[in-house]
Amino acid sequence: RRKRSNTGDGSLRVSSDLQAAGMNVEKIMPILGAITGSIDSTKVDALSQIKGVAAVEISRNFRAI
Repeated sequence: RRKRSNTGDGSLRVSSDLQAAGMNVEKIMPILGAITGSIDSTKVDALSQIKGVAAVEISRNFRAI
């Protein structure tokens, strides 16, 4: 799941708020204004309410057999 910050300079604050909401932050990309990580699916909706989060994108991993 990817979370996008709408300001590059606020990425650390947004990252901290995302972690407080239960997200395991894996990568912070301030130039892109993006933060990636994982979170329990039951907590995803709360992320869009965090100040500085412009969008929440869910990515799914698929494995070829």
